[in-house]
Amino acid sequence: NFNNNTKPDWCDSGGGTTNFENGTLSFTATNTGSHDYDNQICFTGLSIVNGATYKLTFKIKSNVSDSTGLDIAFDDPSDNYSWCGTFSDNSLKLNASGNFTEVTLTTTATKTINNARLFINLGHLGACTIEIDDLKLVRTN
Repeated sequence: NFNNNTKPDWCDSGGGTTNFENGTLSFTATNTGSHDYDNQICFTGLSIVNGATYKLTFKIKSNVSDSTGLDIAFDDPSDNYSWCGTFSDNSLKLNASGNFTEVTLTTTATKTINNARLFINLGHLGACTIEIDDLKLVRTN
């Protein structure tokens, strides 16, 4: 869960606002831009190890359906934000059911870095609200 009214090590970019209420992160996009990375939610300052496997679990809810799918991955800000472990390359689809969907994804890191970001690209969704709860990232090996 996310602490109320705090953004520890979380960032958002693009045209939107992030709020933390009742332990849930809520991102509302108002300006979408022209790329899927024009709106992002990201967790910064992560240490990842080349060849290690990571499991990401969370609950997500959206007020829009998404047939394109979300990009969710690690990237390296010191190397032009190159991807270094992909959880979802447009494979996670959203629906506007109004209910949280439980998600479990895995990836293997492709480099060792101490300042990785875990990002979720939302720019292609248009004006929307995304809620994320119970996010956990665990190294499994």
